[in-house]
Amino acid sequence: MPDPPPTERSLHDSAQHVRCAPSDAKLRTTLADRASRAQLWEAIRLATISSAFRSAGVALPIPTSADAAGPSLNKLLQAAMSEFIRRTRPSLPAFVELVRCQPPGDYRPNKAMVPAVLAQQCRGYEHLDALLQIASEGVRVRLRRPLPRQTRFPRNHPSASERLPVLRANIRKEQDLFRCLVLDADIVEIWPESFASPFGVVNKGDDDTDTSGRVIHDLSYPEDGSVNAYTDPSNVPKATFEHCSSVAREILRCKLENPDHDVLVMAGDVASAYRNAYTHSAYVHMFAGFIPEDNAIIIDMSAAFGWTGSAGTYSVLGGAVAFIHGSTGSGTRRRGFYNYH
Repeated sequence: MPDPPPTERSLHDSAQHVRCAPSDAKLRTTLADRASRAQLWEAIRLATISSAFRSAGVALPIPTSADAAGPSLNKLLQAAMSEFIRRTRPSLPAFVELVRCQPPGDYRPNKAMVPAVLAQQCRGYEHLDALLQIASEGVRVRLRRPLPRQTRFPRNHPSASERLPVLRANIRKEQDLFRCLVLDADIVEIWPESFASPFGVVNKGDDDTDTSGRVIHDLSYPEDGSVNAYTDPSNVPKATFEHCSSVAREILRCKLENPDHDVLVMAGDVASAYRNAYTHSAYVHMFAGFIPEDNAIIIDMSAAFGWTGSAGTYSVLGGAVAFIHGSTGSGTRRRGFYNYH
């Protein structure tokens, strides 16, 4: 099988030394600690938002599960947030920072990412500076020129209305995780800089199309006036990746070393992992959408999949994982991209 083209680099070429792989016990402890910290930060977030809302005479609704009668947005949370904004009229960045619990002393948009830990574990990683910026303040979006002010919401793709329950279910999941804002449509009068792009829904593998699908935020529409058209690509990190031929070589290696065993490949959807990259509060206004059936504007606060810069941004995160794996040895593989199986 031919080697990767010279323009493509291995994500672990820059590893400086080999570290010992963590034991199973250490991994279990680390995961338990992570879960405890996540619960603590969520409690702090809810307490912070609740306190701010109370000061404006607005009650923060108790978190609820999705409606058993069918997919729906959290209308109580939508109403409470909208009323708070009407009464206090914060800037959009200030409200995002409130929801994310981003005081000046700890501006991290995602509390699960700790810059000091990343700096230690990824020392020598080519894109360490970009990784630390994402962890410290979020993803910045550089434009060729300012986006125009919209006078009306763009029409969604027909699939968004035809598969409205799927659209609602996907948005609700992000709403419950505070990774997007769902607000009454009139809030754009307070935040006129909000720029909406159409929603659509496409099939997700062989899943039931009535209950499952992938939401598309069409950031390339309209062609000459979209977020993607206005994005300056020179400020986007260049994507680097492990060539797909390495997967085939690893399968062949495993088969040669274990001729009497089947070689299995585990596949998964990594979409939720990349949602950990949050957009900087000053740029979230570029990633809005509108659901007319719910009179709701949606403001995505995570780095959007359809954005021009998403591939480079995700490459920085994925490259960090590959770097750590590539510089860690185990009993069966002392070093390399595929050393944890």
